[in-house]
Amino acid sequence: MAIHKTILVVDDEAPMRRAVMRFLAGAYMEYDAVEAEDGVDALAKLSPEVALVICDVNMPALDGFTMCKTIRTDERYARFAQLPIILLTGRDDEADLEESWEVGSTLHVTKPFDIEKLHRAVKSVLGH
Repeated sequence: MAIHKTILVVDDEAPMRRAVMRFLAGAYMEYDAVEAEDGVDALAKLSPEVALVICDVNMPALDGFTMCKTIRTDERYARFAQLPIILLTGRDDEADLEESWEVGSTLHVTKPFDIEKLHRAVKSVLGH
């Protein structure tokens, strides 16, 4: 069985990706962090080494909800169907939270988020 040692960070905004990457580099040094600019890029970068996906919701080309649903339901990604996915979003009303669960997200973290909130989410998912 492959050892999962990568966290995939998906966001169309480079400053947000860099902020999450800096957090991961300091708090989860045992993991490599890989960046993706949108859902299409993220799907292309899925591999057996990916242990967690942290993904923005609002992105061009393929948004986070659609990317998450694709991973959960598309036969081409069946081997990743149980992969933990944390969705990050500024959309925090009840309908958005419900959609997040419906598409199969593991956790839903609203933006703006503090690093401690993200840390608790990642720790919960990775079991650290």
